[in-house]
Amino acid sequence: MISNSEIRARARSILGGNIFSGAWLCPVLALFIVDLVLSFLGQSRLASIVCSALLCAAFCHYFLGVSRKSEKYSNFNAFIDGMAIDLSGMIVLYVVSGFFLFLWSLLLVIPGIVKTSSYAFVYHIKHDNPSLTTMQAITESRRL
Repeated sequence: MISNSEIRARARSILGGNIFSGAWLCPVLALFIVDLVLSFLGQSRLASIVCSALLCAAFCHYFLGVSRKSEKYSNFNAFIDGMAIDLSGMIVLYVVSGFFLFLWSLLLVIPGIVKTSSYAFVYHIKHDNPSLTTMQAITESRRL
């Protein structure tokens, strides 16, 4: 079992020893830009769903690349590229997993928390295996 200090040391080495490096700066900048765009668009539910699905796809693409230490993921363009990968599949996945989480949350708080943790890897699985259907990705995330 890996200790917490080893996990922190690994995270520091991935960030290059400097927490103010660009590895986390691109996603924070993207969140700020999307928040600005959504505030100008108003509270449109469709725009919110599409932007949230775009962010899920971009975060998965970017952070999987950073954690795998791939050189092509070291700039903001990699974050933008992640938004173009299987956009329709990510939107469907976002809506279906959100609906399932809503239904589980109706059973009170604890089942919602349990299912949130079991659906945590669904976007990463879909990113790594774009040929999987939405339900197959959800099932694989629950299995993991």
